[in-house]
Amino acid sequence: MIPGHSKAKFPGVVVFSEIYQVTGPVARFARQIAGHGYIVAAPSSYHEFTSFEPLAYDGPGTDAGNEYKIKKKLRAYDEDAALSVTTLLSLPTCNGRIAATGMCLGGHLAFRCALDPRVHAAVCYFATDIHSNSLGAGGDDSLVRAGEIKGELVMVNPNSFLMKGYFETRGEFEAYKPADLRQEGQPCPTRRKGPYTKDLA
Repeated sequence: MIPGHSKAKFPGVVVFSEIYQVTGPVARFARQIAGHGYIVAAPSSYHEFTSFEPLAYDGPGTDAGNEYKIKKKLRAYDEDAALSVTTLLSLPTCNGRIAATGMCLGGHLAFRCALDPRVHAAVCYFATDIHSNSLGAGGDDSLVRAGEIKGELVMVNPNSFLMKGYFETRGEFEAYKPADLRQEGQPCPTRRKGPYTKDLA
């Protein structure tokens, strides 16, 4: 609550982490978003297997994160996302508008969170495993369900396999290429419609 503005309400954002859980950089990313006027929830992805503490950025930490990533059941990932959204919406300071974001594993989880009709937008940074259907025990159905996403979706640095599959599912997308981002220092999105071509990779 902001002093003098007891009835102020803000949009919420679910921030999903990489395979190391909520590390220092992820926490700073979440605080930066909060500093722009959002209520942020950053769930620990591997609470079934370990504590909420982040895994180390080293060999053992990487091995553990990758093991948990494929060991956790897909429905458990989705339950975490749904509970995060529900928690944000339950807050008296939330205005009912929800977004999701994340990087690597978190980019994929933000993509899946966007399947929830309560989510208005998602920004997915280099989301992993969407094109290979290999998230969780037994794999995932994320890409084939892309057409269910009704909100805005931004994919930052997706690989060509994901772009092709996403286009075939949804029919249009915005492709951000490095050359676009360098023009006068401003993002320059290009909306591409029509058949997928390799020049978008």
